[in-house]
Amino acid sequence: MGMFDTFIAKAKCPKCGAEISDFQSKDTKCLLENFELGKRTAYYALKLGTKEEEKEDKEKWKKMKLKLSWKPWGKIFGCFRKTRKIINYIPDGEYEIHNICPNCKAWITGIAVIKNRKFKKIKNIKYEKDFK
Repeated sequence: MGMFDTFIAKAKCPKCGAEISDFQSKDTKCLLENFELGKRTAYYALKLGTKEEEKEDKEKWKKMKLKLSWKPWGKIFGCFRKTRKIINYIPDGEYEIHNICPNCKAWITGIAVIKNRKFKKIKNIKYEKDFK
């Protein structure tokens, strides 16, 4: 699986017409950022969470009734927070994106267009192959 960034924009599957709501890309920095259509494409700095924030996360995970031991997973999921400090932007250009149609399981590719530090549009959505 690995790391990737997500481009959030609706498109139709060219094979079956089902709606696809997001696409992944490995052409960017792959820091698990989400970029919404029409918004700027910034990477934000992370900070270490406080003990209080870690406790809040622990309670949230308990409410979700996940069958995970808190000790090992808490340090992974509970300790980092995004800040408002921008560390970088995706450079203007075109980036390969992909996803699997939730309806027909087709491998869909396209291009995400970044202009003036904003995610402007998706183009060239096409069906590549069936994913099984």
